[in-house]
Amino acid sequence: MVGTRPYILWIGVIASNKNPLQIVDIAAHVPQVDFVLVGAPFDKDTVRQLETTKPPNVTYLGSVSESRKNQLIRRCSAGISTSRWETFGWVPLEFLTRKKPVLGPPLASFKEVYGDLMIYALDTEGFVSQIKRLYATGFRVEIKKDEVHQLQIKYGFKEAASAITRRLGSEFVVMFTQDAPLHSKYTAGYLRVNWRLCKELSKTVKDLVIFSDWSRFATEAHLLTRTTQLPKIVRALKARDEDLILGWNKGELHRKLIKVVLLAFEPICYVGLFLADKKIRSRPIVAVGPPQILAAITLKMLRQVRVACLLHDVLFFTDNSKYPLLFKAYNLLFSRALRHADYLITVSRAHSDQLLRFYPYPQKVVTLFGDQLNSRPS
Repeated sequence: MVGTRPYILWIGVIASNKNPLQIVDIAAHVPQVDFVLVGAPFDKDTVRQLETTKPPNVTYLGSVSESRKNQLIRRCSAGISTSRWETFGWVPLEFLTRKKPVLGPPLASFKEVYGDLMIYALDTEGFVSQIKRLYATGFRVEIKKDEVHQLQIKYGFKEAASAITRRLGSEFVVMFTQDAPLHSKYTAGYLRVNWRLCKELSKTVKDLVIFSDWSRFATEAHLLTRTTQLPKIVRALKARDEDLILGWNKGELHRKLIKVVLLAFEPICYVGLFLADKKIRSRPIVAVGPPQILAAITLKMLRQVRVACLLHDVLFFTDNSKYPLLFKAYNLLFSRALRHADYLITVSRAHSDQLLRFYPYPQKVVTLFGDQLNSRPS
């Protein structure tokens, strides 16, 4: 797709909260620039609107491999985010580390993490104005190498892994985490964070045992030998659920039944795997993801193990329009369960602020990359 014209790259799942349709409005006002969008087509209605309304200078490539994504970043003129909310926002970091200017809305998390390294725009008119300015200068923007380097150091995982180990008071740790199928092209920032943290924990602790649902990121991180996967029936159900989402099959009732089964069965599998291994029954747990966290909290109540929960969002399930009663009940159960955790680890202060609107134990909330995590546990 890459030609001689400059192009601006948008990365994210195609869903309403990522607001990809704003690119259609922006692109219509800057026909001299191309726009390329990549990401899994999770919201079929949004994808249809995108495909039917986009002008000629907009291309949607769907899901791409990690190597293809990195190639697109290297060749683009700039990056852009139109997301309505982010608790951290990892994509701008990918652009900045490759010295690409990146535009985005002035979200609290963006301002906290990236400060003046990003170019902010309040609305479509603001984006158009900033893009025209960049185009007039050939997209030449000074991105200070030392500031980006400091950003990489601050949001590295080595110190975070050491701090989590100190807080849990053990060098023998179990991690419950999400993954993706080995053949999957789906890339999500939270999955990369989970497994980068796993990688650093594996270097920090004397022994790390990982329980996960799939194997792609475990393989990429060379942690497959440390990882025990859930039973095949659970993986088959999760694979079928993803196929129904990405394939847009009409089996909505089928998918709903799968969701209900997984909501109950998946946490039980994590509990069973943990209790089946006598060597780890007293080890502390780092849990990431709603089923994983529910399993860890259950084990805390059964075995009194210490539990740290890494949260990437406070909206645990956002599919409320399709399953309103189910997800409201599950969210209530989940928020109640979180009160039993020893620590809730958020990815930014903006994220912590969102969490503390309903979570009544501020002393348990720490930030993954903040001084608070590195301070002595109370």
